[in-house]
Amino acid sequence: MTASKNMISQMRLVSYGFMLLVFILAAWLHLATPILVALFGMFALKMLHVSPCMPKWSVVLLFLLLVSGVGYGLGRFTQETVKNLPKIAEKSVPQLIDWARERGIDLPALLDSTPDGDSGARPSTPVEIRATTPDAHMNAAPEPVSQGLSDYKEMKRYLIDQAREKAYFLAGLLRTASLQIIFFIVGIVVAVSIFLSPRTELDRHEDAVPENLYALFCDTVAERFALLFGSFRIVMGAQLAISLINTVLTAGFVLAVGMPHPVIIIGVTFLCGLLPVIGNLISNTVIVAIGLTVSPAMAAGALAFLVAIHKLEYFLNSRIIGSRIRNPMWLMLLSLILGEKLMGIPGMILAPILLHYVKSEMSRLKLPKDAAAAPAAPAAGDSTP
Repeated sequence: MTASKNMISQMRLVSYGFMLLVFILAAWLHLATPILVALFGMFALKMLHVSPCMPKWSVVLLFLLLVSGVGYGLGRFTQETVKNLPKIAEKSVPQLIDWARERGIDLPALLDSTPDGDSGARPSTPVEIRATTPDAHMNAAPEPVSQGLSDYKEMKRYLIDQAREKAYFLAGLLRTASLQIIFFIVGIVVAVSIFLSPRTELDRHEDAVPENLYALFCDTVAERFALLFGSFRIVMGAQLAISLINTVLTAGFVLAVGMPHPVIIIGVTFLCGLLPVIGNLISNTVIVAIGLTVSPAMAAGALAFLVAIHKLEYFLNSRIIGSRIRNPMWLMLLSLILGEKLMGIPGMILAPILLHYVKSEMSRLKLPKDAAAAPAAPAAGDSTP
């Protein structure tokens, strides 16, 4: 009996090491996207499976229809953003510059530069660069035909270089997009497969006692992943509730006052709402910038509305997120920074989930009674005996 308990304890330690290895590989290979998609897929499938009598294939069908609708919505949002974001910047930046100049606020040189400024416009081709140099006429070739031939060669070389740079950029963009699409499909397949058959051993019954080392390892690893999914359900469930409430209120305000680009505002509000702490800062910046494209009064009204919404969110955060997660703000911010540095935007979404998972795993490990009864070490400077 004692040997069996020791083996289970040792295998539990091995499962902890396995999870640590999974997290390291996910950060090193940038695999946050398939992990996040698989967790979201499992969460959606569990929510759609409202009754045990409901066939799993019907749940999968509803899930695939939901994924198609979300994909269409994201495509529409991306199209609107790419189309209108330059127009928003073109209108809002001059408004911001004028507002700052009226109040004597210094802005960075890149924002405050104008075509009529001292710096002037930078020549866009090698021919123009050579024509604007002080010694251009002194070094000019005596024969116009030779000069024109030289300019033609430089222009041809410049156009080829520009085409090559654009081709490299598009190739990198397509490669990244294709890789993310593949990751998305892999995450969906993993979620559906686990939902249909969660067993790690096909030849063993789901509730059977493990009879060998491999079966024990599979059970302990499954326990780790079940706890990880529980952390995801707690954290992301709370974050989704906050994001949905914020999105509904913001959509009502946008439609009531007639702000332009409602698709962009609603999409940014919901997606950024999935990011704790900094998501609101990003969405607020976009909303105020869009308000500036109409008038400073519209931007001020949007800012006042957002301040009122965030006062409401303080109460909601304490009731919804604070009661579930219970992590200090500095620790949450640190996890977001590390997640972004290691895995980008998906890492920022995944960071609070991993933080809650680590806390849950460590909270399950109880200290021995003699260690728990030991007094805490005195603080620095405490002279009390």
